[in-house]
Amino acid sequence: MEYIIREHERVPDPYRSHYRRLFQEGATGQELMTAILSVYGASHYANRKLGLDDAVFFANVGNRFLRTKGLGGFTREDGTRVHRHLPGMLCETVGRTLNEKLGVFCLQFWRMVERDRIAQQTPMEGLAAALADHPL
Repeated sequence: MEYIIREHERVPDPYRSHYRRLFQEGATGQELMTAILSVYGASHYANRKLGLDDAVFFANVGNRFLRTKGLGGFTREDGTRVHRHLPGMLCETVGRTLNEKLGVFCLQFWRMVERDRIAQQTPMEGLAAALADHPL
């Protein structure tokens, strides 16, 4: 992940400025992966109806990746704050690219987390049932 943003000069023009911004603000690989994994986790647990091949899903992945560090903005003379916006198609394209490179890993990660969570629950449920029958 850090290599991708470090080599931002090799990225096509509409994406270069965002990758440069991430690099200059010191985005770490862990922060970038956490941002991406959060979208996959939300899709895995909370919103299983949202497909992993849906344009909205890819836009969410790209949006979280590009917003790992603040977008910046400016304040007008009248004191109102103006935030920078990310174009939806740019986010979707970045999300599709990240999905090609990391999608399988992200899915395996959340399946492993769920498998480990279920494996921990089974002994705990057995212990709770045993304590209900024979309290200490």
